[in-house]
Amino acid sequence: MLKWNVRALAALMLTAMPLLSACGRERSEEGGLAIEAPTASAVPVESEDARPESEPQQEAEARRIDPDAKMIALTFDDGPGAGTRRILNALDEAGGRATFCMVANRLGDYAETARKVAEQGSEIATHTWDHPNLTKLSAERVREELNRSLNAIERATGVRPTVLRPPYGSVNAEVKEACGELGLVIANWNVDPEDWKTRDASGIRRHILDNARDGAIVVCHDLYPETASAMESAIRELSERGYQLVTVSEMLDARANGGTAGKVYYAT
Repeated sequence: MLKWNVRALAALMLTAMPLLSACGRERSEEGGLAIEAPTASAVPVESEDARPESEPQQEAEARRIDPDAKMIALTFDDGPGAGTRRILNALDEAGGRATFCMVANRLGDYAETARKVAEQGSEIATHTWDHPNLTKLSAERVREELNRSLNAIERATGVRPTVLRPPYGSVNAEVKEACGELGLVIANWNVDPEDWKTRDASGIRRHILDNARDGAIVVCHDLYPETASAMESAIRELSERGYQLVTVSEMLDARANGGTAGKVYYAT
């Protein structure tokens, strides 16, 4: 009984605490191409008891994807967060999957949600341990950051990611080399509704639907209720338009022989 009371009290205290992680803008360059992408800032999030009630879920069995039919990869950065489970429910209703690019230091508060992602069959990618700009770190620190995140995600979910979503979309030769050694493909994007900035559900939905293309990779964030609301309708509409809602790895398996570790992909 004492053990139950301590856990219950801890959960109540965590619920009242604000946590940090959201989005802003940082500008970087790769090969002379200017890239703008989200950066972490403060946002309140909901918390949950991170202690596992059962063994971590294993990756779901691979689905059959038609490489000749149109497909789109929805990706969600900076989570797990308060909107993750709503997005998972919308994907379930449409028979779809997505890629959730997790900041591993958030797993202490959302470990059960992360396991739900794996259980649903969606993909877990690493978005690093604590969202640094990897191009501003030494080669040694890049490897430490990536390995720390990979180990934390694997401990929490039983799944070791094979995809990196680099913070800010920033990549250089050192990041590519580290990813090549660690077996990570690098997934950026070519559709960005800037949900972190607008927090406008209808605008987010409209941007995604207006820019949806076969082989597109869409970047959003599962921290915000507005994004979850947009996804609940956008996922349904994309499915009705005939899109296969796939993970980044499913898309690369179907269109790029699985992808190459250390290479950057914006679409297929």
